[in-house]
Amino acid sequence: MLSFQVFGTGSRQALLIHGIMGSSRNLATFAKLLVSKFPDWQLILPDLRHHGDSGFFEGPNTVAVCAQDVLELVKDQNFNIEMIIGHSFGGKVAMALNELMPVRQVWILDVEPGLKRPSHTDEIVKKLTRIPMPQPTRIALQSTMLELGLPRHIALWMTTNVRDTPDGLMWKFDLKIIKELLISFAKTEFSPRENTDFVKAERNSHMLMPLSEKVHLLQNAGHWVHIDNPKGLLEILRPSLLAPSITQLPTQPV
Repeated sequence: MLSFQVFGTGSRQALLIHGIMGSSRNLATFAKLLVSKFPDWQLILPDLRHHGDSGFFEGPNTVAVCAQDVLELVKDQNFNIEMIIGHSFGGKVAMALNELMPVRQVWILDVEPGLKRPSHTDEIVKKLTRIPMPQPTRIALQSTMLELGLPRHIALWMTTNVRDTPDGLMWKFDLKIIKELLISFAKTEFSPRENTDFVKAERNSHMLMPLSEKVHLLQNAGHWVHIDNPKGLLEILRPSLLAPSITQLPTQPV
């Protein structure tokens, strides 16, 4: 079963799903902000398979299987999910989950529903595979990543994805499995449903979807929308968060 965190005590529940090589921890600050502004809500933040504290899972490792993992968590914990918010890789997991269970609203943060070309994430993984593990300290690991040409903010973020072992620091994930998940991510596409909206970061040139009633521009933000402009993101989400709760959802996806 997936590990997860819960923020807020409201009666309305939403899933907030992180991206590749991330974890629920990366979204915790935004989750706290959201429930402080909208106390009717409670946010459930799962760690996807092979991420965070969720540990090892049997393959195959695909977007669809990640969605099935989250569905099993929802059923096991008897959550009543009304909304799903997914960032990057987690956005495609959210779209896959939207086909498995009925929800009122889905928000996809800075990722398109179609096939994906190789991106900066693939380049990051290639560089990470060149780092000998274990590493003695987080500072040593950060220095090695900077020497390989990774941006400082990426190097800082990646040092949150390590665990202590008797021999030193190791990644919390298996980079071979991360590659499998990225291959699935690139090859998986969806036809967006009526209940799905997208947030496009102003400074992300990789997301080419034109603006529309369903595609909302988040200004002053790069790919890390929840970090770069959390207040602006909340304003985009506000109408959905304030919309009346639907107590009777259909038993099958629509």
